[in-house]
Amino acid sequence: MKRVITVFSLLIAVLIIALSLCACAAEPAKVSTGLYICEKEYPDYASLRLSEDGTGSFCPGLASSRFILGDYTVSDGVVRLTDKSTGEVFAFSLGCGTAVFDASGSVTDGYMADWVPDGSVFVLNNESAD
Repeated sequence: MKRVITVFSLLIAVLIIALSLCACAAEPAKVSTGLYICEKEYPDYASLRLSEDGTGSFCPGLASSRFILGDYTVSDGVVRLTDKSTGEVFAFSLGCGTAVFDASGSVTDGYMADWVPDGSVFVLNNESAD
């Protein structure tokens, strides 16, 4: 019985420490402006930039011929960047300093699936924040 209580107490302590270390855990996701860079080299250094004025850009990769420029909205923890030239919408779920590409929430011609896999994580680069 002592062993069960010790393990349970240890789990509770780890949970409390983990929650206190992540300041975003108790807050609803909100947009942080700046440059988000894909955490993996594939897809070819993809990036997302969100500016304070509500404009943004999305580069699916250095070798891609696409560069998306447009305006974004934020609703329910999701950023939706609308391409001014095509009307396509690219969705990213917000996390604690991250934006995760959501292919199912995006409205595109399917081209992006070849470049940026669903679930690709983009991390805010604080050094280049607006």
